[in-house]
Amino acid sequence: MFKKLTLIPTLLFFLLFNPSKLLADNNALSQIKLDNFKSIYKPLQDPTLTILEAVDEGENYFLKLQYKKKTYSKILYAFINKKSQQLMIGNRYNKDGSISEFPKTVQAIKQIKEGVFFSFGQGKKELYLITDPDCRYCKKFEKASQGKLKNYRIHVIFHPFSFHKKSASMVAWIMQGKTEEEKKLRMHQVMVQDSKAYNSIKISKELETKIEQGYKASQALGAIGSPLLYDKKFRMINTKSLTK
Repeated sequence: MFKKLTLIPTLLFFLLFNPSKLLADNNALSQIKLDNFKSIYKPLQDPTLTILEAVDEGENYFLKLQYKKKTYSKILYAFINKKSQQLMIGNRYNKDGSISEFPKTVQAIKQIKEGVFFSFGQGKKELYLITDPDCRYCKKFEKASQGKLKNYRIHVIFHPFSFHKKSASMVAWIMQGKTEEEKKLRMHQVMVQDSKAYNSIKISKELETKIEQGYKASQALGAIGSPLLYDKKFRMINTKSLTK
């Protein structure tokens, strides 16, 4: 189903691209326009697809999509040529071979900042960390990064995956910390020291709302897993480069 969606009747395409043009033409489209795209293009009506955002590039509309099933989601890109009205789903590439990323709109930046659970560290460099306290890879990064992020101010965005049944309770217990330092300590206790203090914690409505904001922040960043790191311009950073 998914492969047919990207190839028929749409065209999977790869295009060399000048990234400076996208930044100059970064005009976010309204929800009314996004709904109009769904009404016109049958592939976009697939229930597993959601149009998260779109911008007007001049010759094309650049769309950011989310493909989502129960335990899996993925960010996809699509393009609509204004002249031909042709819809194309796939990646577009820069001259250096990197995938052309969707620009960060005002709305996306707002969602990212609203999705921050807490921040810690006094460094001058900013990092956004997407993590799941019950994820073994996130725990591995947490252990490996101890004492190596002193030059950074870390903004934590929790993304508890549904198949990690303990994650939400872990997040709830961490967020009961009164200060940044206490929340960071609790995160360390859960992820590094394997504390079980979260076992009796109940999930409040407020936390459910905050977790949803965290999910939206992950979407806005284009995250497809965890742990993931982004710099202050929301560019992805290799986690291994900070833990050597």
